[in-house]
Amino acid sequence: MPNRILRPWLDSEAVNSLNDAEEVFFIRLIMAADDFGRFYGTPQLLKSYLYPLKDKRTADMPRLVAACEKAGMIASYEVSGRRYIQILKFKQQVRTAESKFPEPPPEILARCETSKKRGATAKQMQSECVANDMQMRSKCEADEQQTQSNCTRNTETETNTKTDKMDSELHSSSITPEPGKPGSPGRRNPPAERLFFDYDNDRKIHGITPELLAYWREMYPALDVESELKKASTWLDGNRKNRKTDLKRFLVNWLNKAQDRAPRRLPEDINEPNNNGWDI
Repeated sequence: MPNRILRPWLDSEAVNSLNDAEEVFFIRLIMAADDFGRFYGTPQLLKSYLYPLKDKRTADMPRLVAACEKAGMIASYEVSGRRYIQILKFKQQVRTAESKFPEPPPEILARCETSKKRGATAKQMQSECVANDMQMRSKCEADEQQTQSNCTRNTETETNTKTDKMDSELHSSSITPEPGKPGSPGRRNPPAERLFFDYDNDRKIHGITPELLAYWREMYPALDVESELKKASTWLDGNRKNRKTDLKRFLVNWLNKAQDRAPRRLPEDINEPNNNGWDI
């Protein structure tokens, strides 16, 4: 039996399409073929030469041949009523000038070449389909992220617009107290407040005037405004790394969110505000 060189085929798609039994059959066929890559193709001779000491069934040979032929590794052909096998791309050292097996008909080799080209074209089309699918998926993900970003930006814009509107109403409104009710929470044009949180000493909010407090109580009827301001003060004290440069905007946003979550309160549940201002 001649010596054969088995070239690396660990990354060969054709070889890896075979199962273990079919790959072993192909290896044994390489060992038994002549210098031109040709060998007997009848099931009895294949079983006898390739598996002399193995308990292999002759009936399994046609299936193994068909699997290797489908993978594009061999071509089976018939000459003068006898079947033979040609290993494609054999590329072994030729020691004899002539093969002892008949050459396969040209149409057989042409058919194998056509099948190979069709397989390459199908593979290329599959690769292009996968690439197009990945491109479309990436585009969809990018569009989805852009949509989410736009929604977030719109939400922030609406919140800021609402806050600006509240501030505008605060500085433009002018309501006088009801007559006969001393200490009523009448709204008037409040002075420009300077709200700040004292992080270093008493850890309270300073600068909330009675007018501003009365305005907030009227604008947020579902809230206990004093309680919410105390909660905001506690939050500021616990989140010192997140210091707020515009404290009024922060408090209005806080009250807006609390108002959206709070159940509606009856008028008799709303206490009268004090007139001493607030240091929360």
